[in-house]
Amino acid sequence: MPFAPVPEELQQRCDEGRDLRTKSFRSACYAPFGTFELDPLGFVLPCCMNNAYPLGNVTEERLTDIWRGRRAAMLREALEHYDFAYGCGTCRWEAEHAKEAPQFKQYDRLPAEDRELPWPTEIGFCLSNTCNLECVHCNGLYSSRIRARIEKRPPIPTVYGDEFFEDLRAFLPHLRTARFVGGEPFMMRENHRVWDLLIEQGLAPECHVTTNGTQWNAKVERVLEHLPVHLIVSMDSAHKEQFEAIRRNADFDTVVANLDRFRAYADGAGTSVVVNHCLMRDNWREFPDMLGFAEERGLDLSTSTVFNEPFSLYKAPLDELREVVETMEERTDDVVAALPRNGHVWRSELAQLRAALDEREAGGEGSILAGVVDDAPGLVPDADEAAAVRAAPGAPRRVLLRSRAQRQARQGLVDELRTWAGDRVAVLELDAGGTVRSFEALEGSFYGLDAGNVVGRHLDDGIDALRRRLGPSLFVMDRHTTGGRFEVLFGYTSSGPYEKNGTFFRLVALPAEAGDGWTVVLASDEIYPPVPVDDPRGGVPFDPALVSPVPPSANASA
Repeated sequence: MPFAPVPEELQQRCDEGRDLRTKSFRSACYAPFGTFELDPLGFVLPCCMNNAYPLGNVTEERLTDIWRGRRAAMLREALEHYDFAYGCGTCRWEAEHAKEAPQFKQYDRLPAEDRELPWPTEIGFCLSNTCNLECVHCNGLYSSRIRARIEKRPPIPTVYGDEFFEDLRAFLPHLRTARFVGGEPFMMRENHRVWDLLIEQGLAPECHVTTNGTQWNAKVERVLEHLPVHLIVSMDSAHKEQFEAIRRNADFDTVVANLDRFRAYADGAGTSVVVNHCLMRDNWREFPDMLGFAEERGLDLSTSTVFNEPFSLYKAPLDELREVVETMEERTDDVVAALPRNGHVWRSELAQLRAALDEREAGGEGSILAGVVDDAPGLVPDADEAAAVRAAPGAPRRVLLRSRAQRQARQGLVDELRTWAGDRVAVLELDAGGTVRSFEALEGSFYGLDAGNVVGRHLDDGIDALRRRLGPSLFVMDRHTTGGRFEVLFGYTSSGPYEKNGTFFRLVALPAEAGDGWTVVLASDEIYPPVPVDDPRGGVPFDPALVSPVPPSANASA
């Protein structure tokens, strides 16, 4: 099967510090070989980081069929080739930016004795969005309170019914670990149904619960009494005022008291407690205090990288990011000296921020965007990206137009994207400035775009006409240059809060021969439900007049 080429340096960074001697095969990540996540809408996701390549949905397929299905098989094979293009951009970014413990390395703990494991050994449960908090960096997909009070949207329908729980029975005996996230896991009735099944069957996998720390009652005590529970307590400040400003509706004193209760439980049960922290623009100055809070209690602290705006340090204005990095560097010696247990966390976060700052100061915008874009999609490499692609080792070199080598390169790219998903595929030729010179829809229709309404226009203009047919909000999940190619993962979704709907696209551009232009292959993935608009995903060609240009200043060019 065709997969994206991987630079040797990236593969080396992925494997650095890993002991894979017990594995029967090598993979950039072992998550899809031994685990999956269940989200509030019924989607089965490869891991906690990958929302871009769902394996299926329990409302449409049985759980066993999803686990053994085509999308799961393709993702596994891609990661064996160290191809992160199947929604794994965040982990690629963490590897490129030297994160000390990137998420994909956490899955090295999974057994990998057979590529075709009959059952997963871990499952992550996020079976509803029930939550009592309104954390500023969260949304209504994971907080029922935000959904009702802030977003003013109806509740998410319950999707995990009797059929799902009957299917789940066959999976539970094989679990070594069950992870429960949210929302607030201890408030979800679906989670208590899972715990009841485990207790009923006499099973005792390690249960890892990521909690906001607000809950302690008889139901919680029953779970702790019958199952080995490891607690991950989310805290975004060690100071009451800031904590309650970020984690709205939480009481700092209650959370600290419950944290101490969890510590006492873990000491007696032989389990663990970890503090998890979202390092953001709002709280980075207090990071030493948060680390010290955990240190004083003999607890490890882990961090979650925040990419959503306006909270992400990585998307802060350049001057602000520079201040963050320089301030942290000045404080490093004193901070680390006081943190024998957690000093490495400070160093790791600082190294990651420094790498991002250096990248942006050199002209790059960073590879993970994961946000709504209001202007041009940015589907053509800018000058710096174009230079990086053409200078990369192994990048395609100039060949005669329509030569055998060019046809082979194009067909290889088409096959690669069809393997990924490829519900519909189009091939375009661009000039150096991004103007479309030719357009071919390989399936006969590409959502109403054709040569008549796209050729002669900038690529951003043509593609952005899809807002009318696929969804008004453009969401860019990943944009990067790797291994002599330029890639963008983007989609058109509903306006307002993200609802996991819409049509997503993967665009790959390779250097073409004529005039330093580009050969572009564009493929769609229709795994998420369509946005409710007129003629969703229809194929009737657009009137060329409807393909209106974006302002020239918004167009990227080589």
